[in-house]
Amino acid sequence: MKLWLRNHWPFLLIFLLGLGLRLRLLTIRGTFWFDEMFSVHFSQLPWKEAARYAIIETNPPLYTLFLRFWLKIVPETEILARLPSLLFGLATMILIYWFACQTLNRRTAIVSTLFFAIADLHLFLNTEARVYSLLTFLALASFICYYYLFVANKKQNWLWGLYLFLNFLLIFSHLTALAIPLAQFLGLFLLKQDKKTVHRWFGAHAGLALVWLIWFIPSIIAKADYRSLTAWYFDASNYNNANWLSIFTALFFTNYYPLVFTFVSLGILSAFGFLFIQAKNKQIPEKNIPWLIAMALWAGLLVFAGSLCGVLTAKYYITSSLAIYLLIGYAISLLKLNRTGFILLIFFLFLILFPSGLTVANRAVFSWKDAVNYIEKNETDTSLTFVIPFNETLPLSRYYHGRRPLLGVYPYQDNLTFEERVVRFNWNKQVSDKKFLEKWLTEHTNEADKLFYIQYTDTYDWTHQILLSQGWKVKNSFRPRGFVNIYVFEFVRADK
Repeated sequence: MKLWLRNHWPFLLIFLLGLGLRLRLLTIRGTFWFDEMFSVHFSQLPWKEAARYAIIETNPPLYTLFLRFWLKIVPETEILARLPSLLFGLATMILIYWFACQTLNRRTAIVSTLFFAIADLHLFLNTEARVYSLLTFLALASFICYYYLFVANKKQNWLWGLYLFLNFLLIFSHLTALAIPLAQFLGLFLLKQDKKTVHRWFGAHAGLALVWLIWFIPSIIAKADYRSLTAWYFDASNYNNANWLSIFTALFFTNYYPLVFTFVSLGILSAFGFLFIQAKNKQIPEKNIPWLIAMALWAGLLVFAGSLCGVLTAKYYITSSLAIYLLIGYAISLLKLNRTGFILLIFFLFLILFPSGLTVANRAVFSWKDAVNYIEKNETDTSLTFVIPFNETLPLSRYYHGRRPLLGVYPYQDNLTFEERVVRFNWNKQVSDKKFLEKWLTEHTNEADKLFYIQYTDTYDWTHQILLSQGWKVKNSFRPRGFVNIYVFEFVRADK
């Protein structure tokens, strides 16, 4: 034990730091926001309904299925629902350190683990009741098996079985996970695998793909609708001029500080450039180069493909972060710094990145309690609370215990249940027109003496314009605490 501590004490410090940040955020994070409430709600429906909605849902059902069993064991509280994500995050931290020690070197392990421990995106996702923490763990575990099978050439049957099982779980966890086996397939040619091995890999994954298609084909048919093209994540205006480089940077920190952004961007580009120069000058062992290129595929394939499609949300590229951390950690290890120089560099990186992680860890993500407390205190017997987009009534209804109904503004005429509307259209823009909205507001607000209106921005949209023209005025407005941009407006009759 003493020998282990003497050799690995930096990892222990980093692990405790990462654990402390995650526990802090877990305890103050707040109520479920929509994405989490979606996972919790649809994991608890009767089996028949859950299976039907799993087909309509955008992503495969692994996490919903996992959460279904988890919430049978523990009470359905925010902390306990989020706890598995924390555990998967800690397991990933341990794995990335161990894997880097085994395959590259200890300095690479220290740097890559530090990046993972303090990156605010990982802090956020490791304390969220969503699939991303599990997805990251599965991706790393899959690549560890991949390394031992095709780089270390330890082709035992049990390792093949474990590798295929992990990839089976991966493709049923999230659509972005499809980039993992694709990168691994391309990597086989870089690693100069023989035809028999390539054919075996392809045949096994073709079998996985056939099973996956049993879910995917009905799912894509069910979503064959023009509204599927209105997904919010295809809208460039949501990203504030983001690009492929900003995706890489967001995997280290997400709070926008121009100087830090510039430094981290230059650091990422310099690290990859340095690796290229070192490889060209034969300063990297030749046996490592194919594996480094395979890791570069792991790091970049999904990011570049996604950015070409206009999808620039950093969390969708979370599996790429691990390879990026490893590659940059390896580049730093090649600097051949003495012990003091290496410690000073690590401290400098820590000073650059840690403030962003600390900010995230010490700020509630979102809480509905401010909104519901205000509404419950100020509502009347004829007041009305309505929400745009309509799907936000799902989490709001969990916390609101007032005496008046909650109404989501749904701009379509159909006979779908509320759950099916949420599954089908929660990720779409709610395409409507002013005339429909005016009609809806007129029908629902005639008898009301007060309105509570909840939306994603603080700007005056069509709803405000219509209500003002109909004799309403804004009495109060506020934004609940946290990162999520949801605003509450209180309207009263102008003559009151």
